[in-house]
Amino acid sequence: MVAIDRAVLEHACFAAVGWDGLEGRPPRGASVHANLSGVGLRSFEVVGAIEEVLIRTGLDPARLVLEITESVLVSDLPMARRALSALRDLGVRVALDDFGTGHSSLQSLRELPVDVIKVAKPFIDGAARSPHDRALMKMIIDLGELFGVRVVAEGIEREDQLGALRDLGCELGQGYLLGRPVEMAVRLPDAAAFTG
Repeated sequence: MVAIDRAVLEHACFAAVGWDGLEGRPPRGASVHANLSGVGLRSFEVVGAIEEVLIRTGLDPARLVLEITESVLVSDLPMARRALSALRDLGVRVALDDFGTGHSSLQSLRELPVDVIKVAKPFIDGAARSPHDRALMKMIIDLGELFGVRVVAEGIEREDQLGALRDLGCELGQGYLLGRPVEMAVRLPDAAAFTG
């Protein structure tokens, strides 16, 4: 898994560097998000591997956001805290993915150095229809503000969801309603580079 994480990360970083100045691509300086597996996070050598990828690709660390699911982090909070702190020392940002679905969401937010919380789709699905879900979403947005982290609503697929999230003060979102995934290809170094 560590080798796969590295290969995917390297591909994503090369792609982000390749976006700059290309017509029809994300704006200059746009960040790239990449998932990091639980196995990768539990191996502290991942920090060195990520630093090597950043050097090799030339991507500014501030443009990289590593997304880590909450369940992975909760399984070993002390190790997660050390690894995430080291990643942030590199200048990389950290996103807590699927926020709200783990067993210790508030503990994770309190104890881990994260920059972004990505609210799980089940909360978004009901934001326009259920007063309870709407109240929960408002609470998460307020928590993000209190903790100084950005809140991203995941899985926005309907206009009523978008309207409800705007009314609640959620500034960032992703989902099919806002933009479908697109394939972006860039020339990669030879395959041997991924095994080094």
